[in-house]
Amino acid sequence: MTRMLRYGLLLVLLPGLILSLVVAVFGWLSYRSLPLVEGELDVEGLQAVVEVRRDKRGRVSIVAENRLDLAFATGFVHGQERFFQMDLLRRGAAGELAALLGGRFVEADTRQRVHRFRAVAQEALAEATPTQQEVLRNYARGVNAGLMALRGVPPEYLVLGTAPQPWSAEDSFLVICAMYVDLQAFLFRRDASMTLMKRFLPEQVVAFLAPLRDEWDVLVTGEAGGAAPVVIPGAGVFDLRGRSAETLAAIVEGYDWEQESVAAASNSWAITGPRTETGAAVLANDMHLGLAMPNIWHFVQLQWQGEHGRRRRVVGVALPGTPYVVAGSNGDVAWGFTNSHVDSSDLVVIETIPGDPSRYWTPFGTLSIDAVEETVEVRGEEPRHIQIQETFWGPVYDRNDQGRLRVLRWVAHDPAAVNVNLGRLEQAAGVDEALRWAPQFGIPAQNMVVADRHGNIAWTIAGRIPRRSGLEGRTEVDWADADHLWSGWLVPQNYPRLKNPEGHLLVTANNRLVDGAQLAQLGDGGYSLGSRARQIADTLRQAAGATIADQVAIQLDDRAVFLKRWRNLLLRVLTDEIVRQDKRRRLFRDLVRQWGGHASTDSVGYRLVRGFRLLLAQAVFGFATRDLKKRDPQFDFNAFINWESALWRLVSEQPLHWLNPQYGSWQEQMVAVVDLMITQLTAGGIALESQTWGKWNRLHMRHPFSHFIPGIGRWLDIPPQAMPGGKHLPRVQLRNHGASQRLVVSPGHEEHGVLQLPGGESGHFLSPSYRSEHTDWQNGGSAPLLVTDAVAVLVLRPQSVAAVRTLRRR
Repeated sequence: MTRMLRYGLLLVLLPGLILSLVVAVFGWLSYRSLPLVEGELDVEGLQAVVEVRRDKRGRVSIVAENRLDLAFATGFVHGQERFFQMDLLRRGAAGELAALLGGRFVEADTRQRVHRFRAVAQEALAEATPTQQEVLRNYARGVNAGLMALRGVPPEYLVLGTAPQPWSAEDSFLVICAMYVDLQAFLFRRDASMTLMKRFLPEQVVAFLAPLRDEWDVLVTGEAGGAAPVVIPGAGVFDLRGRSAETLAAIVEGYDWEQESVAAASNSWAITGPRTETGAAVLANDMHLGLAMPNIWHFVQLQWQGEHGRRRRVVGVALPGTPYVVAGSNGDVAWGFTNSHVDSSDLVVIETIPGDPSRYWTPFGTLSIDAVEETVEVRGEEPRHIQIQETFWGPVYDRNDQGRLRVLRWVAHDPAAVNVNLGRLEQAAGVDEALRWAPQFGIPAQNMVVADRHGNIAWTIAGRIPRRSGLEGRTEVDWADADHLWSGWLVPQNYPRLKNPEGHLLVTANNRLVDGAQLAQLGDGGYSLGSRARQIADTLRQAAGATIADQVAIQLDDRAVFLKRWRNLLLRVLTDEIVRQDKRRRLFRDLVRQWGGHASTDSVGYRLVRGFRLLLAQAVFGFATRDLKKRDPQFDFNAFINWESALWRLVSEQPLHWLNPQYGSWQEQMVAVVDLMITQLTAGGIALESQTWGKWNRLHMRHPFSHFIPGIGRWLDIPPQAMPGGKHLPRVQLRNHGASQRLVVSPGHEEHGVLQLPGGESGHFLSPSYRSEHTDWQNGGSAPLLVTDAVAVLVLRPQSVAAVRTLRRR
């Protein structure tokens, strides 16, 4: 071989060799940061020996002598397994992502800083009880000890070329603030959109498009809400025929009719007495959230010596960054949550004094707008300095369409609504205690369903609720309108609650649960349609002697009951005469006829029926509200979740004055929707019959880095997979949203309980526990709730000087 040829081969192979070397070095360094799973480790900060036991899935059982050591060990595990996830949660809430991830996050940090959650977290820590402060500080010490015990930094920090910053006790409150953002921040745009509707549309039209009550309502007992049918406003009130026509293509331009919006959605229910196999109470809870790698929850089984010498055991899911079980069972009481959608915020329009914009009017005189300087640190760049304007009600948030300043008053801005009182459920002996403590929980307001070992079941709202005098919180509020401004908190004795209903069941699914005076107290924060609650309640009422497995089956129920009437409508629209005009329509109709009635991965018909409803809604309501969209590009009729009854009434009665002048009849408009769907689904020569639901509904659980680093997803993500389920049925499942856990448990009988989790327990991509839970979750397997057989045990011993003994990492 000539020298030139050798050099040529070297030049060809060198990039690949360098890449292989980089990958090998990165893999070796990442391997060094694998969590400790076995052996003994002396750590500073413990009072007694703690055992951390892991089963074959990587689920953790921690056995300690006291609650402070338990908090330390929980922090140790979270610091080793999930620190990067925790870091993103605290930084995201505080508006500090750019300091870690660089300039692309400056804009997001700047928007987030208006909430000043770092200051809220500091106040919340100061207001915590001495015991809570001790627990949180021990947890933080454990997190940092866990980080220090790693032989290298977690892989994400290797990529970023930086070291993780220590955890502090106040950071746990930032994690709670992050949940407020996830579960309630959509309310602000909803209030703004409702304001536009009320300002520029007749009152009857607003009531029609955004009803507070509708035919799908199911109250907390599982009974129908009894709402009167919505009334279509007449031509004398609202007439679209006089407007200029607009093509369907123009109305839906830029609208992805398959990407259905999903507010935070979850299911929970409890049954007891004759409805269960043994007569004991059973609780089921599946919280639906965004799905990513790692999963938001981390399994923990906590055991320690409680008060009066009683050995305590609490099992369930924890939110990394906090030391408590969020949903689970303590042996006496089991609890679960769904987002309550109470009205937790107001956009308050303020009026500054003419000639002095630094002062504004309040009901008790004028005050100065306080300017608070905030510094946004940016990795590799100069920091940005911004100014937050604070008022009596909260920070200045934006301006409305009239140019007036709007202030955001939000429960999350008050440290009293951000606390760790949820941890008291560890000690609850029955549902009465849980109901009594719930109003004091510092979490986004949730429907809390509880069951106890004595067969009792109950429901209430957990978390702070603003004290209101009416329901007008759905729109912006003028500063002078004292009747509609809220102040202080609803007192605990006025919280709605229900214990042991006659029907022996309680069901919540983010829907409206109460009416009358109780509804006026809670307000309307965007209740979900009652379709899921109704399907669950109907299934429960049809059965007696139900088992744990029966409850899991309901969590996995993908029957498209809600869409049956839309399927039947489509078949009526696509008459023989209509389908003769275009053979593609005939195939469309045949596929709808064969839909199967389930949101199954192989169903084309389900995808077509679902898409028809969504695209028709955009066609009808997009045209009806186009003037509002011009006034505010962020206006979105989908913010008003309960438009279903209005749309169904329109397609049922087909009033001409609500029809786009582009069409001569409602059938013509609906056929145009079908034709557009066919055109888009068959673009590029794709066969319509190949467009199954599973082809679109492919869950892709991604690590945050895979959004920004090409090619890295093959190691960090779970590959895209077709999934059954949808939105308006118990098995809520869309592309990046679904059941973050599925829990079924009878308190006192945890050995029969089930807990399914997507992803895995570890956040380290090289750990065998990174994807260890996923197959069971995907297939709906019966993953036992308890950790019973440990395959690895790590012993943490108290020492003033750390010394590592025989250890194994995984």
